[in-house]
Amino acid sequence: MEGFFSTINDVKGTETHDIVQRIKAFYPDSEESRIRSWGVLVDDLKRALLQHPLPPDVIVAIECSLPTDGMAADLILAGNDGNGKQHLCIIESKQWSDSFIAEASFTTYRQEGKDLHPEIQVCRHLISFRDYLDIGSKYELTPYVFIRNASSKGLQEIRDKHPSPGGRRVKVVNDLVKIVFDVSKVLKHGSVAIVNDLKNAKYQPCKGIVDAMHSIVTREEPFILTKEQSCAVDRIRDALRAGKRVIRVTGAAGAGKTAILLNLYVTVLKRSAKTGIIPIFVSGRQNTALYRSIYPQSEDTFTLPWTLDRTVAPARAKKFMIFMDEAQHNDEGVVTNMVTRGARLVLCYDEHQTINANNPIKELVDLESRSDFETIELKETVRYNGSVVAEKNIASCLSGRTEFFADDKFEFRMFSNYDEFQNGVFSLVGNHPDSTVAVTSMLKTLPLSNRQRFFTNWGSRTECEWIPYVRNRNYSSRFDGKLWVGSWWMPGLDVDYTAVIVGEDAVLTSNGLIANVDKVKMFAMIVSIAQSMHIDQGLVVDKPSSYGSRGGIDYYTSYRNIIDHLHKAENEEIMKEFSLRCTEYIRNFYYIMMTRGRKGCYVYFSCKR
Repeated sequence: MEGFFSTINDVKGTETHDIVQRIKAFYPDSEESRIRSWGVLVDDLKRALLQHPLPPDVIVAIECSLPTDGMAADLILAGNDGNGKQHLCIIESKQWSDSFIAEASFTTYRQEGKDLHPEIQVCRHLISFRDYLDIGSKYELTPYVFIRNASSKGLQEIRDKHPSPGGRRVKVVNDLVKIVFDVSKVLKHGSVAIVNDLKNAKYQPCKGIVDAMHSIVTREEPFILTKEQSCAVDRIRDALRAGKRVIRVTGAAGAGKTAILLNLYVTVLKRSAKTGIIPIFVSGRQNTALYRSIYPQSEDTFTLPWTLDRTVAPARAKKFMIFMDEAQHNDEGVVTNMVTRGARLVLCYDEHQTINANNPIKELVDLESRSDFETIELKETVRYNGSVVAEKNIASCLSGRTEFFADDKFEFRMFSNYDEFQNGVFSLVGNHPDSTVAVTSMLKTLPLSNRQRFFTNWGSRTECEWIPYVRNRNYSSRFDGKLWVGSWWMPGLDVDYTAVIVGEDAVLTSNGLIANVDKVKMFAMIVSIAQSMHIDQGLVVDKPSSYGSRGGIDYYTSYRNIIDHLHKAENEEIMKEFSLRCTEYIRNFYYIMMTRGRKGCYVYFSCKR
């Protein structure tokens, strides 16, 4: 982090002009008005310290750069509380008068001609520090707003003009003495370690989707959005105000589609009592099970797509705004039904990430011809630790290419030997103990090894146990030091590194990854292809039910019936078409799995030719 770092003792004993010159050295192109504001803030701090002294070694940081969206914290006071906890107070300073506040129009995001509300701004600083710096989790954080030229009436107007009712509120004062008094009750001493923390803090990729889901519970902003993502949010709002009822957000893996949906959802949720608009977040079948298991106190918030029919009643549908992630994984008719009823939808879908033939892609594409449809495309990516070629390398790998772009920001490695792959993954875990590493495969039986260091645990809802295991990072102390290979293809989720085992279900050729239909164990996918090709009659069977009604599809028996049928001599042409369809979805499965890593991807192909 860049900025002025010092101690209370140093600030008190140094001329304000000299402090300002030291700050200016970090920001030599600053305008005069900004430079003058630093001097005013330093003088205010010195006066406050005369009334409520702070320990001399408490840390002071001014114009401290933050890692997202070019932000800087005006003033930071940091130290220890005497009980081993480190605290950091972030203070947003303004010199606004009552007349300025009365005329100002405040927003949630920066917009031309409008001001970002200071409570939202300082909360964004807090999120930026906590979630986007490698030291963020070490500190207890408290935000404040200081508006030196405002009266009590002006402060109240600032509070009343908060554009996001129901959001986190921050203490707003017109005298820095009040903040220093609060701080003096907490901070008992500083330390050189805190200064080193702040100076050496490094940007880390944004927090994962699982952690962001906590924002639904707390109604806190889930992510700090990039400039492109913020512009997308503005375009979505403009489109909704213009009467658009279906808005699609599209972009490559890691572009931030889910981040945009979540931020919009939480914003609408906070305003719901005032506007009467009811937001619903639909996160997909598999992710919903995970979020409900991690956040049971708000499990009803995470909506499954097939429950929308009874939740969004036709008579009240216009009151609902549905935010739908991974819409390509829904059953056919779900989206069209909501649109027909009059609900508004903001959704993400990518036809290249469909994983079975029973998908709504055609109906989603048909929606694009509506006059009230709008699409917003994201062109950047934020997932891959700053890399601009990571996703391209992964796509090239799945297409059968062996030459990749050089990349010092994202570690992409292909292994030709399984034991070397295992050793590489364990070295990765050992060298990066603070990183999350997810080993995934779609096979129940792992490749043979003289020293098997991985294990699988397929079963009902085991992914809800596997994701917490990955996030806790304590791999060596669990399961006799072996690494658990998850059966989850991880749609919409993020880890630091992903290690993918492509087993006998697919063969890597010079023409790309080709499905081995006989070895594919995604039974539902096989059944869906048979149904889409209309060869399911007599092959797809139901489970028996103790009540004499349908018990749902018996996927394993149906899968065996389909495979046997395809191998009949008279079905050679059908098998060719079936294999092509299966190959499309297998590539999509592995593409999703390989693009989940922020910092790197290791991959092993057990079958090549």
